Amino acid sequence: MPLIEWASIHAAIDRDGLFSVADLTPDYALRLMTTSSEPRALAIGDATLSDPRFAESEHRDEGASKPDKLVRYREQIAWRSAHRTIRCAAPATFIVLPGPRERWNAATTLLRADSVLLFPIPGIGIAEDVDLCERMSALLEALEAIGAREVP
Repeated sequence: MPLIEWASIHAAIDRDGLFSVADLTPDYALRLMTTSSEPRALAIGDATLSDPRFAESEHRDEGASKPDKLVRYREQIAWRSAHRTIRCAAPATFIVLPGPRERWNAATTLLRADSVLLFPIPGIGIAEDVDLCERMSALLEALEAIGAREVP
């Protein structure tokens, strides 16, 4: 049994919510629920507001990149309810980067991430941002597929 599941089962929890075995706080947590409000799947995301050149140089140390941070989130954060523990699966992590996407072409560490990359463009509505809509759809489809496997 993974540490996060063991810890969440044995912890005194008085409410549903994010649970972590470390002092971690993701920027985003999306929870997919059943119609009876039972948790089915969890997506965790992190954001950067920096310039692509800064984002690459800032995280040269081993384990300090956004993708590395999301791996730690997947391993150490879960959604705990009274009935079950929902962990974040690999395809349900995402990184939010200021768009457009082309700005990030040289950010090789981020572009190799095992996460959905979202590039919202400031000043453009979500309906007009085709790339963002496609990437969000991919994230939600992954979350739905994970949730479908999790429902007993």
